[in-house]
Amino acid sequence: MLRAAFASRALVVTILGISWFWAAGALITGQFVPIVRHHLGAQEPVATLLLTCFSLGIPAGSLLVSKMLRGEISLRFAAGAGTAMALGMADAARRTLAFPQATGGLYDIPMFLASPAAWG
Repeated sequence: MLRAAFASRALVVTILGISWFWAAGALITGQFVPIVRHHLGAQEPVATLLLTCFSLGIPAGSLLVSKMLRGEISLRFAAGAGTAMALGMADAARRTLAFPQATGGLYDIPMFLASPAAWG
């Protein structure tokens, strides 16, 4: 099975791309709660809100690319999607490190959404 997979360069690139997306997604979802609590200074419902946005963004992006490809199976957007994902993760890390800590407790959802830092 592996010989057959590695016989085709396109298949190898596809396997590596899918593996990269799965690995990045697993890392991000596994770290949401600790990042929200310790770096953003927010309560668990804020982590749930951000996980919901993340979980809705993945299928939305998949549907968009599927629509753009019109059902064709292609690697045409893989490099751009991977680059966008890496830039998005770098931006999220930058924003997380610059996020101001709440005074007098942890942010709840309304406090978090009211913070200008939550929007960029």
